[in-house]
Amino acid sequence: ESSEIRESRGRRERVYFCRCACGNTLWQSRGNLEAGKSTQCQPCARRDNNNIRRASYTQLGIPRDHAQRLAERFYAIRSRCEGSTKRDTYRRRGIRCLFGSVVDFLAHVTTLEGWDNPALSLDRIDNDGHYAEGNLRFASAIEQMSNTSVNRSIEHNGQRYAGTVFH
Repeated sequence: ESSEIRESRGRRERVYFCRCACGNTLWQSRGNLEAGKSTQCQPCARRDNNNIRRASYTQLGIPRDHAQRLAERFYAIRSRCEGSTKRDTYRRRGIRCLFGSVVDFLAHVTTLEGWDNPALSLDRIDNDGHYAEGNLRFASAIEQMSNTSVNRSIEHNGQRYAGTVFH
């Protein structure tokens, strides 16, 4: 909402006055916002972390290391879609995260093929679509490079291919 420069640990840094989804207001450093580390106030973060531990590890039956990795993706996605940093291209393009909570997100992504393979990462099938059920998959880095907004597609024999497969 507003910003100012403050002294922190002997160095000056820009901080922003932010409002959490719950309505709480707080000052957050630019670096933490850009890195996706600060996406909510501490009470909400504690509540969500407790929900992750309780729900994802026990009720959903997800191994702790996978739940932690996927929960980090959820918070990065939410930060990307709601953020107002230099990476706000998702917000400007209207791309939103349609999962109401990290638990909802974990419950869905663990139904997708490859969710338990750390070598794969989450990818949107329609690059202009939302982070939502039906538009997510786990893909390799090569598959993801074929699915970017800067790629041009080529049609050959009635099939559509990313331009990167023809280089």
